Amino acid sequence: AVDRLCRGWRPGQKEAVRSILQQRRSMSIVSLPTGRGKSFIAQYCSRLLRHTEGGDCGPTLIISPLISLMDDQRIRWNEVNEIWQKYGFEPLRCAFLTAEEKRTPSELKQLLRSGELDVLCCSPEALLRPSSSQIQWIEIFQNMNRPFSFMVIDEAHTIADWGASIRPEFQLLNTIKRILIRKNPN
Repeated sequence: AVDRLCRGWRPGQKEAVRSILQQRRSMSIVSLPTGRGKSFIAQYCSRLLRHTEGGDCGPTLIISPLISLMDDQRIRWNEVNEIWQKYGFEPLRCAFLTAEEKRTPSELKQLLRSGELDVLCCSPEALLRPSSSQIQWIEIFQNMNRPFSFMVIDEAHTIADWGASIRPEFQLLNTIKRILIRKNPN
């Protein structure tokens, strides 16, 4: 049914979606030029994984290196949600951890733990930065009713371009991946 919302697949999109959805516990690298629909691939897969009976039905975790990119993503996700609503589909409930987010981290953690958040987009630092005053994101991930089904590392090429030392937290994302796989082996 969601297929009818696609106004035309761009080259490489269907293949990426197939790879992501058919190869559980896999790593899919989607390398498309800017503006060619990588965000839509994440939106489409998130929709299917979250709202398909018999599937994992867990939320999506998007790790993004740039706040401006997350703010752009928020706009794109809102636009796609409006289209989906127009066709009678429930919008995906998303949170983007930037200054634009109106809800507190504590509220978002509660929503995530109770399964009321479909997509969490944040920087690696937001996930991995220790905080003495509240529960850590990793603890929330380990105690979610429905574990994440999908993890996206946006703009991963920046590590190859700049080197991991510019954003050392990227080196720790494998730890996040292991925690997610331990919680949801699929």
